[in-house]
Amino acid sequence: MKTKLHKTLLFLLVTVFALQVQGQAFVTGTLGTYKIKVQGTNLYLTQSTTTDAVTYETEVIGSDTQLFIINDHPDLEYYSITSKIVGKGALETLSIDTDKPALGCKGNLAGGVGQQDKWNLTRGVGTQIFLESDPTDTGWDGKSKRRFQDYAEGAPALLNGGTAVAFDWIFVEGLTLSNEEFDTSAFFMSNLVNDQLTIQGLPSNVKQIAVYSLLGQKLITKEVSSESLNMNVSSLKTGMYIVDFIGENGRFTKKIIKQ
Repeated sequence: MKTKLHKTLLFLLVTVFALQVQGQAFVTGTLGTYKIKVQGTNLYLTQSTTTDAVTYETEVIGSDTQLFIINDHPDLEYYSITSKIVGKGALETLSIDTDKPALGCKGNLAGGVGQQDKWNLTRGVGTQIFLESDPTDTGWDGKSKRRFQDYAEGAPALLNGGTAVAFDWIFVEGLTLSNEEFDTSAFFMSNLVNDQLTIQGLPSNVKQIAVYSLLGQKLITKEVSSESLNMNVSSLKTGMYIVDFIGENGRFTKKIIKQ
């Protein structure tokens, strides 16, 4: 009986972990670095290193070409999507003259005059990506709102007005949300062991740590007075959580998985 129970528990743990690493719908306000994957495939949005184009490619491990930083758009509405490749800049339409524009990163910061780079990530319950920039004088002016549509391996990412592509969002790391500098060169956060989260090398300007669910619910808070600490996380259920490291003028985030 014990052996059967252990096998059942192991199966459940593996299943839960598999669901977590496959990604999920985008959660409003969860800023950070992501891989963006077409649901039900092994195709990821991929920024070329030699051209401006974004295409659909199979997963590449350890490459910034498939990493995108999600941040609040400078216009304070919706989001920007920026390539993790240094110098590539924000994701935008490569042309405004057609009603089916290709997408890519041309080296511009988000929010530039005339750029089509404002993204709604909450459509389709967080699985679809819609363009929300002003369409005046574009090739799709007066037509249905543009959204990611159609995909194939090696094909360019295009916008159109029909059925949207459904994406999974695979969270990689949190975003530093201010101009406050955090020295994380000595930072270490362990995997969970016996319901304890061990953190070492905390920057001196971190004053509080909070743990949030992926739906934004604050579950645990702890004041910080030293560079190292252990947090009891026995109250957390199995799943993925965001750990928020809070300073006086900013914060940075990491993720943990409880199995």
